[in-house]
Amino acid sequence: VTGQKEYITLKSDIDVMSNALVFIQAGSGDLMEISADHIQEVIFKKEGGDLFFRTTRGLVFEKAPEGNKFYEVLKEEPYSFIRIPEKKFVEADYQSLYSPDRRYDELKDINKYYISGSDGVFYRVQLNVKSLVKMFPDKKELIRKELVARDEAEAELQVIKLLNKF
Repeated sequence: VTGQKEYITLKSDIDVMSNALVFIQAGSGDLMEISADHIQEVIFKKEGGDLFFRTTRGLVFEKAPEGNKFYEVLKEEPYSFIRIPEKKFVEADYQSLYSPDRRYDELKDINKYYISGSDGVFYRVQLNVKSLVKMFPDKKELIRKELVARDEAEAELQVIKLLNKF
């Protein structure tokens, strides 16, 4: 929390839609939230390791995301690799003739990935060979050899391993 010198332990989660930290107040058990504007870093303790979330305030982006958003740190420097989770509202559409017959409103998960360049600016990347070669043209052969993922989670891990080799 901004202004705190030490971490506060809370049962909490991140609400991506409202861009806030939702937590249960220790004494009363009430559900509360703190805006991302008042948060510097959140660490979730998991069995597989800690998950670090920070806010985009103060970071330099090639194309800045709207507002101050939470991002997950996938890899620290020299080439920082981050993921900004978002939710997109998809309205139900079952009335028109050739519609996808979506009977309920949905919230779709969307992950946006960024890698920091040598200039400290975060550039948006897709988790594919073409996008990474555009960012690192001198590492073209290594990228083509290493990045063979079938899904997004596997691609994340391969990009992290790849950046560790740079």
